[in-house]
Amino acid sequence: MHAGRSTPVSFDAIFREHLAYVWRVARTLVGESLADDVTQEAFLVVRARLGEYDGRSLRAWLFGITRNVARNMLRSQVRHDRRVRDAPVWTTPPIDATQEAADLMRTFLARLPPPQREAFMLKELEELTAAEVAIATGVPLQTVYSRVRAAHAELERFRAALRTEERTP
Repeated sequence: MHAGRSTPVSFDAIFREHLAYVWRVARTLVGESLADDVTQEAFLVVRARLGEYDGRSLRAWLFGITRNVARNMLRSQVRHDRRVRDAPVWTTPPIDATQEAADLMRTFLARLPPPQREAFMLKELEELTAAEVAIATGVPLQTVYSRVRAAHAELERFRAALRTEERTP
């Protein structure tokens, strides 16, 4: 029960009777584009704070909640817009350089025997621990280390061959 009332206030009754009023207040405060969001948020606050309602003017109480929700939403929108406006512009490497690197990695991986390729991909590219790779592949931990070490040796040979190709006209 609430002060000055003999029966408890029902959220469902408040919602049904005052939805249009809260929406009109929201529309006046934030415009039609945000009115639905403010109204929804206002009724979430009403539900959470219904026990705090003191029995005085319900419409005044709803107005206060709606006004506070609208202000918070507008402040959040201003902060968001400022962050977007001030965000650094990220540049990506040219597509052809990225594509070339991906093609080189695929070429290298294709040269590896399947067990080495699997261990290398899981350990180095997917960043699993050696123990996780052992569990995933069902092989002993030392076998994982051996396969990854062999793949690294092959990677060094592959890189050396690329460097030689670059120097040769």
